[in-house]
Amino acid sequence: MLNQDLIHKGITYLGKHSYRDYRLTIASRDIGYPEKIKVKYQVPYSNTEQDFSMINGSQNYSPREVTYQFNIAHQRIQTKESMYNTKTLLVNWLMNSVGKQDLWDDYIDGYHFHGEVESGPEVQENWIDGTVDVTFTCYPFMISDFFEGDDIWDTFDFEFGVSQETVFGPKLIPSKSEVKSVKVGDRVALVPWINFTEKFPTKYMTEYYTVKSIKSEATSTAHQIVEVKEIPGQLLSADTILQALPPMEVELINSNSTAVLPEIKVAIVSTGWAKIAIELDGVIHYLMENQKNTTLRLKPGVNKLKIWAYGVTVSFLWRKELL
Repeated sequence: MLNQDLIHKGITYLGKHSYRDYRLTIASRDIGYPEKIKVKYQVPYSNTEQDFSMINGSQNYSPREVTYQFNIAHQRIQTKESMYNTKTLLVNWLMNSVGKQDLWDDYIDGYHFHGEVESGPEVQENWIDGTVDVTFTCYPFMISDFFEGDDIWDTFDFEFGVSQETVFGPKLIPSKSEVKSVKVGDRVALVPWINFTEKFPTKYMTEYYTVKSIKSEATSTAHQIVEVKEIPGQLLSADTILQALPPMEVELINSNSTAVLPEIKVAIVSTGWAKIAIELDGVIHYLMENQKNTTLRLKPGVNKLKIWAYGVTVSFLWRKELL
């Protein structure tokens, strides 16, 4: 029974399984490892070598190669013509990807590769049997089949996984009493849901500003009104300033060895705004519903974020990666 189970194991690529669809059995497999990409500079007239490989905060790696040799031998191959047809099917299956695609190996549980066959498979055949050798050039890391924050007992990776919340909200729109006052000299940013006009264009949303003066103090019926140095003459209500509003303060742990660019989903669940702001390491990132995150990267380790989001849920989606 065990041997039969081993025979049925194979790879899944482009929606096809090597054994179930093509009756290929694995003769051998070689899971290669990537190499570190080192950027070094030898200081002239010294024995000192400068290593700039991690200048962006994480180590880069070369692609990894994953090689399989499959046995071609089953009852459907009885003639030279049927062997030729089988080879044609295999080559078109393996070479038909558009760029790198997900590759699953039945011997590796919970993780997959992301690669493509760049060079043609090598096929050796007799009359009704033979072998095919194929090499996938893959992304350096194995990728988890599940997103971080997936705490389902049956699929949780107890050796490498991190139990954490990755979905936050919804938070109610702040009441008047929750809007704080700002002071002259404070560095502030604007909320992403502010109404922009021709005289007050959207380019102002991505900057920090210095409070120049307080035009009127907050009262029981009105918010504080301020003017910032960089936009002369434009008066701002305190409820349009991020630092005057209460954020959600959260932590996300990136247990990978490199920084990741998570997918960030914004979903309206009640009366609120579809636009959000997230501060990480002093940089504010603005996003809205159905907008792709292209700037916010989670560095390895603990990432402390402030999120201004009201009436929405904010989900961070990324996967564990292993060498």
